[in-house]
Amino acid sequence: METPQPKIVNFAYRAPVVLAMFLTGLYGIIVYIDYTNNSTLVTNAAFVVMASLSAISFSYARTKEAEKISNRLTFAGERLLHGAILLIVTSVIKFILFKINETYPLEELNTAFKILFWSVLALGGMIFSNGLLFAHTGLRILNDIMVLRMTRERDWDDLY
Repeated sequence: METPQPKIVNFAYRAPVVLAMFLTGLYGIIVYIDYTNNSTLVTNAAFVVMASLSAISFSYARTKEAEKISNRLTFAGERLLHGAILLIVTSVIKFILFKINETYPLEELNTAFKILFWSVLALGGMIFSNGLLFAHTGLRILNDIMVLRMTRERDWDDLY
C-alpha cells in the first residue's frame, strides 16, 4: 500500500515544472522570432535533452517493475520524441532564414520576399511552440510519475 502523499510535496515538486513550461516557452519564442540571432546551439541542446528523456522513458516503460505505468511512460516518451522532432525541424528552418538574412538583408528585399520570409518565420514559430508544448507535456507526465513513486515507501522522507 502506498503512503499518502502530503499536498505540499505535490506542490513543491510539480509547480517548478509548470513554471519551467511558461519560462522556456517565453524564452523559446523570443529566441525563435529573432531572425538575426543564430540560435542553433540552444535548439540543438534542447533537442538532445528531449531525445535523451524520450529514450529513458521508453527504456523505463519496458522494465518489469514499470508494468502498471508502462502506458504512461510510453506516452511521455512519445510526446518528448515528437517535441524533439518538431524542434529540430524548426531549428533547420530558423537557420536557413538566418543565413538568408545574413546574405540578403531583409531590408533590401522586395515586399513579396519579405511577406514570404515573415510567413515562413511565423509558421516555424507555431511549429516550434507546439514542439515545446509536446515536450513539456512529456516532461510533466514523467515528473508526475516520479513524484507519485517518490513517496511509495513509508520511510521516503527519513534523513537518518
